[in-house]
Amino acid sequence: MVGGEAITSYFVHGFDFVAGEASRTLAEVARVHALPVGFGLLTTETMEQAAERAGGIAGNKGHEAAEAALAMADLLGRLAAPDAPA
Repeated sequence: MVGGEAITSYFVHGFDFVAGEASRTLAEVARVHALPVGFGLLTTETMEQAAERAGGIAGNKGHEAAEAALAMADLLGRLAAPDAPA
C-alpha cells in the first residue's frame, strides 16, 4: 500500500509528471512481482482539502485504498487456491 498527497498549488510545474511517474512505477512493481499494489494519491488544491479527505468530512481515502489492496490480496489468494474454504 502506497499513500501520498500532492497539493497542486505546491506543484506549479511538474504535477502531471510526478503523479504519472508514481502511477507508472507502482504498476510496474505490481506487474513484476505479481502483487496487488494499493495506490492512494490525494490530489487536492489546499491543505484543508487534504485534511478533509484524510479522515475529515470526506472520509479517509487512505483507509479506503488500504482496504481495497487487502481485498485484492485476499481475492488473489483465493483464486490461487480454489479448493480452500471461503
